[in-house]
Amino acid sequence: MQPTRGQPPEAVDPIGYHYHPALSSTRLKAAVSGTMRAYWARYVDPNRVEVPPTDAMRQGSLVDTFITQPEKAEQRYLVLPADAPKRPTAKQLQDGRNSRPGTKIHDAYLDAQAREKWWEEFFPTIGKREVVTQEWWDRAEAIREVLMAHPEIGPRLRDALVTSQDPHLWFDEGMGEWCRYLPDLETDSGELWDLKKARSCSPRAMVAQAYALAYDLQLSHYDSGYCDRHRGKPTQIGLICYEWDWPHDSILMPASDTLIALGYERRNLARRLIRECEEAGVWPSHETTELTPPRWLMRGEPQPEEPAPTPDPIVLF
Repeated sequence: MQPTRGQPPEAVDPIGYHYHPALSSTRLKAAVSGTMRAYWARYVDPNRVEVPPTDAMRQGSLVDTFITQPEKAEQRYLVLPADAPKRPTAKQLQDGRNSRPGTKIHDAYLDAQAREKWWEEFFPTIGKREVVTQEWWDRAEAIREVLMAHPEIGPRLRDALVTSQDPHLWFDEGMGEWCRYLPDLETDSGELWDLKKARSCSPRAMVAQAYALAYDLQLSHYDSGYCDRHRGKPTQIGLICYEWDWPHDSILMPASDTLIALGYERRNLARRLIRECEEAGVWPSHETTELTPPRWLMRGEPQPEEPAPTPDPIVLF
């Protein structure tokens, strides 16, 4: 049951943020960047299975921690030792169980058992931390250094408020819903920025990706949450984008008023689509569509620099 104005949901905390019942930008983005059937499978299906975060999602979360809460990096993550053996599969642990000592298959069996023992001794040291490789850890540190040295991004990261990475819950009168947002970066000068890991930070690629993945909607949702939390609009709102691969290109992308207005329109559209499907009990997939040449070709334009990626429900956080 969706919470109502007279029935505020439970408090929201960073650990359980993504499972809180209040409406998030992630759910709203899913409604306009994919099909409603995909939305149903992700959020409505009573038999849905939680999809584990992709590597791209995990890498982004690691960088977010290094940038916004570096003091908590070692509390949240554990670097896998360089000498860690590859964990054996269930089949490898069984193959050769009754083999004759001195044979290759028996040696492989003993090796699998030794590797499994290493992991059994390692697991108790993990606790609630997420295990990452040294390569990932080093890349996250390098990205933080690159962004801190950026003449426009660096000062904003150093100007971060304690409300960064702190969730906020509010009743959105325009939506008629309890909503939540978790800002990556709010600054002392009244700015709000969301960190994005991108395959390419070229302006053209980011503009296409921003619309395809409904970043405009996300920023409008954050704008609404910011207004409720701070009793006023942010002085500037937008994206700080970076690339995972060296040399870690980055770009600061303030959102125009036109983009935020478009985001509010798509936000309202997303809520309407969700309500209509909820009321009808029908969650449609793609409509029948005639296969034609791409529009850019018919207009005589050059091929886009990079096709907009297919939205991944996990990446939409």
